[in-house]
Amino acid sequence: MNGKLRDNLLGDIEQGNPTLSATADALAAEIQRLSKFDEASAFSEELARRAADSQLWADWIEHTGRYLADFDPDLVGVIEVDLIARRDELRERATDRGWDTSWLQGASGTLAHTSAVA
Repeated sequence: MNGKLRDNLLGDIEQGNPTLSATADALAAEIQRLSKFDEASAFSEELARRAADSQLWADWIEHTGRYLADFDPDLVGVIEVDLIARRDELRERATDRGWDTSWLQGASGTLAHTSAVA
């Protein structure tokens, strides 16, 4: 990990550090795996902006072992709803492309492309 905790929220999530909430962190990790590189980069910046929108951001930033939801559950609830919608769109896109999405049922890993046999 480069820098300090909270410098890169997706990096923190990837390292297993409490970030937004257990639910939001799992969704963000899946979104990152389903995204193209440029999408993942933009998503990381978006998460940072949205977390910074919290009026309790400064308190959360100092408590690196706690979730933002511990400080601002309403904001994180809104973020979770948005993450679910984005995750569902990306899952659909992956399925449309013929990618094996069986790992999405809780397992971690990377997408494997499968070719259809006619």
